[in-house]
Amino acid sequence: MESDKRWSLQWSKSNWALTRTDILVFEGFALPEVALVIEIFHKANALIASLPESPPPYEVTLLSAAGGRVASSSSVLVWTEHLDCRRRKDDKRLVFIAGGSGARDACKEQRMVEWLSRQHSSSELIQPIAEGRCVLEAAGLSTTEPSSCGDTSVRETNTSLTQPLPHYESSNKTLAQVSPS
Repeated sequence: MESDKRWSLQWSKSNWALTRTDILVFEGFALPEVALVIEIFHKANALIASLPESPPPYEVTLLSAAGGRVASSSSVLVWTEHLDCRRRKDDKRLVFIAGGSGARDACKEQRMVEWLSRQHSSSELIQPIAEGRCVLEAAGLSTTEPSSCGDTSVRETNTSLTQPLPHYESSNKTLAQVSPS
């Protein structure tokens, strides 16, 4: 019986597909919430890496409209890739949109909004984090939940992150909410 369990955990490298996990950030994004998302995928990679012959399935990248240095709302600078950095077509893609005090200004960033509206047809998931919903709405990708574009405190944001997040999948160029499984 033990060998059956071990066999089910053994996969060849060809069975593992890379999932690009992009986190869209902007000046004034909320670093704690972005760090939480990064940590989740780091833990998933660590768990998968414990299996024989299994490469990490998630590659997390911070993206911004111009690439380069971006300051978070807590004045920490992070390095980002440009929105149009090259990706392999066969990779799965998850997109998270950071929240934070800079979300309102990010809604006016035409390059970011246009990029996001193009991504919904080729991404497995598009997930706003708190005020990131404003950027999603600016791209014409509305949600069925009330907008959080108003002032949201860090406490409210952290509380919302402890609840199950709604998931968004692209389907026929529309964004439909699906219940978490």
